[in-house]
Amino acid sequence: FKQKTAYEIGVRLVGSEMCIRDRYIVAMAILYCCFHLTTTRVVAQWVVLPINQTNKLSASSFLNKDIGFVAAGREILRTVDGGLRWTSVPVSNSVWSISAAKQSQVAFAVGEAIYRTIDAGETWDSIYKQGETGLFGSTVDVSFSSTTYGCILGSVLEFTTNGGSSWNVGEAVPLPFSDPLSVFALSERIAYAGGFFSEYMVGALMKTTDGGITWRHIINHLPPFGGAPNGIRAIHFFSESVGIIAGPLDPPQSPSPPWRPHVLRTNDGGQTWQMPEYIFWYDVNTIAFADSLRGFIGDAAGNIYSTTDGGITWKNDNVPSSGRSINSICVAGGSRVFAVGDSG
Repeated sequence: FKQKTAYEIGVRLVGSEMCIRDRYIVAMAILYCCFHLTTTRVVAQWVVLPINQTNKLSASSFLNKDIGFVAAGREILRTVDGGLRWTSVPVSNSVWSISAAKQSQVAFAVGEAIYRTIDAGETWDSIYKQGETGLFGSTVDVSFSSTTYGCILGSVLEFTTNGGSSWNVGEAVPLPFSDPLSVFALSERIAYAGGFFSEYMVGALMKTTDGGITWRHIINHLPPFGGAPNGIRAIHFFSESVGIIAGPLDPPQSPSPPWRPHVLRTNDGGQTWQMPEYIFWYDVNTIAFADSLRGFIGDAAGNIYSTTDGGITWKNDNVPSSGRSINSICVAGGSRVFAVGDSG
């Protein structure tokens, strides 16, 4: 079988923690590295953690520094010891996105159905299945800002204020994306959704300021080189003013201008967008930040990039991924960052 791989970064591993990880690496991993973060520099040392999976590892999310989950088709992988060991929880329908409510025991996994756990992943209950009343088709992404409020993106934008017991359809102006890709809930009032908008043939970003009841198109002042990423696949906002979006390049892997930028950053709530001082040559799949300064981007060619200035500048961490796509990066809390990707 083919083996899927999770990549973990440990920050400041010392003492007994280092010894535990060394023993694990000898037994299980391909390569061991360590990761140290400061506000001025990033020294990347990575641990590669093979996971015996034939399913695509599409998403990851952690409740805290120890308990986390990975979406793997009709399985949800779970760790309770910061990634040293993983167990598999089978589910009846494929899932490809996961969102955990930080510092709680509640998480949601979506795809062909919506699953919820209220016991830190020991059990997962199906809330809705595709075709049931209240859920319109399969969903592509989910984001929860608390144990009660979250958004899902599929053929329509939906939101819940009661932890998924019921869902409401938002009113989007203009109409929802022809190709929905990503959603990010900043708070119980503000959320963002991204995708491809066929009417304008560009990536589109939408925003709600009333908890998902209404949505509006906010990309209206585009930077040079022809506009937004061709399909916004990843979104991260630090506040209502400051955020980063990313997605595939158009045309794909174009070696020279004009190209559409992979990554855009705003300081004014999306009125204007700037390109970072780094050219991303491959489709960007995922964005994650540990705080307002330190963050990571993963792309389809197996690269992970890091920033220490909030996404203004980036550098390639030269991860030993063998060119396998990085599908999701997750900051677990404390000192740990995880990335999951395809097998090659």
